[in-house]
Amino acid sequence: MTSRILAVSLIIGAIAIGIAGYAIKRPRQPATMWTIQSPHQVYRIDFAGLPAVPSWPFTKSHELKNRRITANVTKNGTALVQAALVYDGDAYDSSFTTLYPDHEWLSESTVHLWQKTGSQNPRAIPGEIILTNESRQNLKYAYIAAGKTNLFLLFEITPEDRITLPVQLQHWEEVIGCEGKIADRDLSYSSGNFSLSTAGKAGTRYRVRFDEHGCTVTRDE
Repeated sequence: MTSRILAVSLIIGAIAIGIAGYAIKRPRQPATMWTIQSPHQVYRIDFAGLPAVPSWPFTKSHELKNRRITANVTKNGTALVQAALVYDGDAYDSSFTTLYPDHEWLSESTVHLWQKTGSQNPRAIPGEIILTNESRQNLKYAYIAAGKTNLFLLFEITPEDRITLPVQLQHWEEVIGCEGKIADRDLSYSSGNFSLSTAGKAGTRYRVRFDEHGCTVTRDE
């Protein structure tokens, strides 16, 4: 009996070592690169998508693509934002391009990355995000995540600006997150989770306020 247990343990150990060795030796996949430009080509966003580390050695490479996404933004060819992290997932998360396959420019300096079919779900309630810059400086970059499949990137928001972003969310995804850059300083991520409160109604307003210290998210009740 002892010899059988020992033999089984050795087999299991050998399999574990083989799997670990396979994962270590597995070549790192190159980044996926793609670009979008604003309607008048003032702003250019260069995305770089890195694959996730495999959680299972036999996972196919294409199943791990675009789990960590960074963006470099230029204005008329001059660098504006460098290596902004816009998505950070792992092997168990959906890829960025699955969550945000579509994009539309709401203005020359505001782009909406989204999943159009998800937003058209009949259970999704139409509302709007009101973004304001209450600092005394230009907000170089703002990142707004709304629910599971809506992401807004905005550039060069002047003081006292008020920008309206249309959004449609199901109640379970009533979570709004924000972060940004002001001058050469990062404004850390903050969020408001309203999915545990009473469901919003059609026309619900979420307010995202930026100042010199960061951003806050509230919902009009």
